[in-house]
Amino acid sequence: MIDEYVSFIKQFVENHKGVKIQNLSSKVNKLALLDMHQRMDRRKAKGVDGVSKEEYESHLDENLDATK
Repeated sequence: MIDEYVSFIKQFVENHKGVKIQNLSSKVNKLALLDMHQRMDRRKAKGVDGVSKEEYESHLDENLDATK
């Protein structure tokens, strides 16, 4: 999933050389966030908000909805 987004963004940038890209948030959706979350290493430190991956997962659906 996220690989498709990265490929899309790369192609978009290549096809729009010289255009200033200010916002790609419209290309991020709940499935992309879930895919990225699942790829994260659970052994890493907590995020800047102090929440661990396990804590985030305890309310995953709500957290992903709130991120959009």
